[in-house]
Amino acid sequence: MIKQFRRWLEGETGFAALLGLALLTAFGLQMTRMGFYWDDWQMVYLAQTGNFRLYWEHFLSDRPFVAWIYWLVTRLVGHSPLAAHLLALTARWVSVLGFYLALRGLWHSARWQARWMALLLAVSPAFLQQQVAYTYSAHFITYALFTFSLAAMIWAMRSPKRLRWLMPLSWLLALLHVMSMEYFIGLELLRPLILWWLAPSGDGKIRSRLWRVLRRWLPYGLVLVVFAVWRFVYFPQISYHAEANTPSIVLQMFKTPFTALISLAQIALRDFLYLIVFAWTNTFLPETIDLRAKSFLFAWGVGALLAVLLFWALHPRSETTGMETTDMVGTLSPDPFLRRAVLLGTLGILCGGLPIWLTDRSMIVGAWSDRFALAPMLGASILIVALVDWLGGGFNRKATLCVLAALAGLSAAYHIHLANKFRLHWEQQRTYYWQLSWRAPALQSGTAVIGPSIPMNYVAGYSLGLALNVIYAPEQRGDELSYWFINGLRELGSKRLPGNEQGLPIEDQFRNLTFKSSTSQSVVAAFNPARGCLRVLDEIYLLAPPIDNEGKLSALSNTAQILADNVHQPPSVLFGSEPPHDWCYYFEKADLARQLGDWREVIRLWDAAGNAGYAPQNGVELLPFVEAYGHLGNWSAAETFSRQALALTENLEPALCALWQRLESQSQPSPQQQEAIQRLQSVLQCRRGL
Repeated sequence: MIKQFRRWLEGETGFAALLGLALLTAFGLQMTRMGFYWDDWQMVYLAQTGNFRLYWEHFLSDRPFVAWIYWLVTRLVGHSPLAAHLLALTARWVSVLGFYLALRGLWHSARWQARWMALLLAVSPAFLQQQVAYTYSAHFITYALFTFSLAAMIWAMRSPKRLRWLMPLSWLLALLHVMSMEYFIGLELLRPLILWWLAPSGDGKIRSRLWRVLRRWLPYGLVLVVFAVWRFVYFPQISYHAEANTPSIVLQMFKTPFTALISLAQIALRDFLYLIVFAWTNTFLPETIDLRAKSFLFAWGVGALLAVLLFWALHPRSETTGMETTDMVGTLSPDPFLRRAVLLGTLGILCGGLPIWLTDRSMIVGAWSDRFALAPMLGASILIVALVDWLGGGFNRKATLCVLAALAGLSAAYHIHLANKFRLHWEQQRTYYWQLSWRAPALQSGTAVIGPSIPMNYVAGYSLGLALNVIYAPEQRGDELSYWFINGLRELGSKRLPGNEQGLPIEDQFRNLTFKSSTSQSVVAAFNPARGCLRVLDEIYLLAPPIDNEGKLSALSNTAQILADNVHQPPSVLFGSEPPHDWCYYFEKADLARQLGDWREVIRLWDAAGNAGYAPQNGVELLPFVEAYGHLGNWSAAETFSRQALALTENLEPALCALWQRLESQSQPSPQQQEAIQRLQSVLQCRRGL
């Protein structure tokens, strides 16, 4: 059976399955526990609208033709995170298969090298955002359009019988990928070199061969002309943000050419070294070793197993390999395949990175910049395999394969470890939205949810704003948003949040989506899981120790925006089933009941939490129960809860003083009340008394 399995792996179907297994190992082990991040929320909201016009207008600022891909993707995926991750991983797998198919057509005799090139591209650590699945599904679909266009061109040149239909197919796929997304347009510059290699020598004259290459390349050149006319002539006339992705270094060359060339060379050199060296060495840094962490041990254990499997499965037996020759001095010289692979890999990096570098961007500078490695990492995978084969193949073929297997295993382990971080941050998102929905079952239209900061990583403010519309306005279909999230401390003083007084206009725009409201229609929600449950700010918490520096925003919180009827829970297809009711559930529901003045419900929730074995870790979360017992006239219980709150949290005295002063002014005096006040005064030392 093992021999039969090995023979199956040696076939192309077996390798395609092995490639899929490597991708599943690196990116899919926690797929069922992943969610949406960053730009994914654009797709989630657009999927809710289902309006193609909104797709077009949403991407009109940079690449409107990508709308057709996202429209199809959202029709398939909807709001399902699992479906989005499956689609993105499948698209990545298909794009790598197209790359492998192109390599097999280009170099028939370099089968095992082509397989390793495909594997390194599949698990490359240069791109680290595979988990942002909804967004990058379009990138990998576009990548697949390019790689299959390249493969169709190569196999058309190899087989004249298929040329009549493969070449037009290649032209069509090239047009689709170039017009949809410009990420891979630089790789189009590799075609003339490949066509030169594949063109028959004919009568041996270079001029005749050049003419044949030019004739085959002309349709692809026309595709580039069409893109150039669209991008630089027509597009600026219709886009509302036409300066997006401007080739600033090209413009700089007209003014200071030497300075521009130096800048271009520096960016290119840095990214080149990152792609072939540092992206791979970063997969195993000494400071990341943590033998006490199960996630670390699991990631590197699985990575090691994958490396062993790949080494065993892809070890060539009867096939000729690099076919290096030895010159008269005894030094190793690469065969034509290796020389061509080094050249193609180098040019693949340079051409793939050129569109990015010309906009004065780098894949190692700035947040999310690793996405710029998508195109050039194709060339990097070719170059790395060629260099490893060149440098080690003449001495010990097994050592060469060990190096390649180790690179793939380390990269897979790195991605597994990174995926665990994405999983944890998705859990934080789910926690935030569920706690917010427990505290605010519904919100009046036009509500701005203000947070002191972005409450978790791997999202932006617009991500939360769009998520709020998905949760609280599932029927919404237009470009005018009913809800929005504002990063309060960062935006304070801008048009998004002009000040911390009531009645000021709030305006924000994200691409074609707009939100207009006022500071009188805002709710301040602070969230820091390390310090307790989500807290919607109102007067009871104004003097309490903050959990996220929310004090400056306290005057903006209007809890009248929160409604208890017409409940909108996070959709289960998106967020999964409602989590088990822990302490934060009872706290949020009790805080809502306190807002509504339902004091008996507050106490019922306390009893239910106690019966379930839950209690707060932050004394601030006992304040609603102090207030409820006070309004019900149970002053001894209110005093007991106050003392418990003081024991749990320091610096809570000002908030308790203010609360007791309000209770005293809002209730009928009684001996029990005065006795409780006198006992607490000695503890709280309130300045104005109780």
